[in-house]
Amino acid sequence: MLKRSLLFAMHLAVAACGILPESQFLLSDASRLPKWFALDAGFSRSQFTVEMTYYISPLGGTATFVMKQRDGTVISKAKGKVRGDHPVYLGPSTTDPQRQYPSYEVVTVNGISEAIEHRGMEPIFYIADDPVILNKLGLVASNTGQ
Repeated sequence: MLKRSLLFAMHLAVAACGILPESQFLLSDASRLPKWFALDAGFSRSQFTVEMTYYISPLGGTATFVMKQRDGTVISKAKGKVRGDHPVYLGPSTTDPQRQYPSYEVVTVNGISEAIEHRGMEPIFYIADDPVILNKLGLVASNTGQ
């Protein structure tokens, strides 16, 4: 029993340090790549996928992004800071978690901020480009490339 309790305590400590992922998502094929990833000449967006994983720690949230070719070959990785401690819902007030979509997270990687959009309770995310949404999230044209 002591061994199991010690193992459980170690698991909690690791989770609290932000080592274990909180949730993982795949960039929709219909979405553009985040601006911190660049495509070399001759390549198209359709040749790549991006996986995003959120981590939560006592120091705040982070997100990691892994850009891969469709065959799984890793092309690039990025890690950024998540603004705030919960997603932003811009719709009318509701207590129903199923209706709090779309929700947004602002993630900054190397000084470049993007609005991450979650359109529903699914493992898919999008990069938001709507100027109204970006304005409501406090993202300015010079920071988002708009």
